[in-house]
Amino acid sequence: MSYYLSIRLITDACFSGGSGHAGEVDTEIEYEEETGLPLLRGRILKGLLVEECAMLLSTLSDIHWENAARELFGASGLCTGAKVAVSDAFIPEPVRQVVQAAIDRDQHPLSSNQILRSFTDIRYQTKINFDTGAPEKHSLRATRVALKGLVWHSRLVGTERLTNEEKALFAACVLAVRRGGLNRNRGWGRLEMRIIGENQSDVTPDWVALLRKIEKGENNGKEGTPISSDT
Repeated sequence: MSYYLSIRLITDACFSGGSGHAGEVDTEIEYEEETGLPLLRGRILKGLLVEECAMLLSTLSDIHWENAARELFGASGLCTGAKVAVSDAFIPEPVRQVVQAAIDRDQHPLSSNQILRSFTDIRYQTKINFDTGAPEKHSLRATRVALKGLVWHSRLVGTERLTNEEKALFAACVLAVRRGGLNRNRGWGRLEMRIIGENQSDVTPDWVALLRKIEKGENNGKEGTPISSDT
């Protein structure tokens, strides 16, 4: 069975590509060159999950959770591969089809730049001088943000090899991710992440429920035994 992450923005967010466009924005988001649709890099998503995993490990009681984390995300500084690969996240296919049709139409086709502007906005910020209360000279910065409500899908590779513990920990990390991107401590980048499985069902609650059972010693299977396919 194949699974993917669903990422939905609750507030505007900037997942920056580290560049800007002279005369328009100082900080640009990641987007597809051909379509102009915003995207999220898999390495950024994995970074958010690893960050939350480190926080969770400090609250969990047994050493086998550290082993599960190492299997899921790989060992830092070592050449051990991660069981789960998090792919780049793209706008869902139904929206992509509409956008592509608008680009390909014969009359009044849309450009990738027009598409980008339809899915984003520009936020302006400046630095205030605390002594005078006035904006400091040359401090105005423009940042492009993806608009709240946008959804991306990221394919998960390797989930079929996960054990009970690994699925439980992964789901807990997914639920723990609440913010991402630039200025996430200033109100930007609130998001909701879920694991979606067969028939577009949200399997996150089922997976994270395993964590509670394992912590309470209610897991009847041996450690390292794959979970049944119906969850």
